[in-house]
Amino acid sequence: MTLATSGSNASIRDYRDARRYGGTPSISGNVTVDGSKAQLPTTFNVPSASDPFAPTPFNEVLMPQCDFDYYREKAKEQELEDGQQHYYTSSVPDLDIAPGQISSSLYVVFVEGDLGIGTVNVPVNCKGVFVATGNVILREELRRQGAGDAEFQIIAGNKVTYETNFNMAIDDNDKMFIYAAHKTYNPNTDPVSVQYEMGWFRSIEGQITARGDIVINSNKNKFKIGLYNHAIRFKNPAVLGEASRIPFTVQSWREL
Repeated sequence: MTLATSGSNASIRDYRDARRYGGTPSISGNVTVDGSKAQLPTTFNVPSASDPFAPTPFNEVLMPQCDFDYYREKAKEQELEDGQQHYYTSSVPDLDIAPGQISSSLYVVFVEGDLGIGTVNVPVNCKGVFVATGNVILREELRRQGAGDAEFQIIAGNKVTYETNFNMAIDDNDKMFIYAAHKTYNPNTDPVSVQYEMGWFRSIEGQITARGDIVINSNKNKFKIGLYNHAIRFKNPAVLGEASRIPFTVQSWREL
């Protein structure tokens, strides 16, 4: 409200939705009230506040959402560029990519369903991106082709797991990123989002982001090169692989 005075006269002006608190005003002859003079309602309801995000069934921390549409369109674009198949409309049980097949610095594969990675060769100075709306199952070998650095991204709408004979043949200075949205997550019956081997970390840079538990196994046959002491360093402490054969589980960590 605005109160204006001039000599012996005064005026009060209401703006927008301003209303009196209550009661009937007593107005003298030299005061003018502009605006609404309606009586205030005796009762009114305050709308309840809504949360920014609706709570999940298990009240777990909400993880960042992946833009699957972006990767889907990127795969379709690359088909037009190099004539290879990048976009699959149904599950692919065994994807093989031979040496020399990838000729660009970014190679995207998108699968509507589950993706099984067979023997895949990613050249140096290249980023291989493998996306599936369902599960990603590592079956044979995902390796860097040649001497140099490469980047690997595995993105799953559900889980990322591996079979017993799978090997991750990547090396120092390579980069690995894994994301598992785990749409079927249930903390009691289906808690594990990602399975990974400690020996595959070596000296690479990487990140694992998952909705549920991340299980890191420590099996000697996965430490492929020499007698290195492999370790995972996450804040504190470091966990040595060669020193201990006891598998351990990262419980309910969203990022590693």
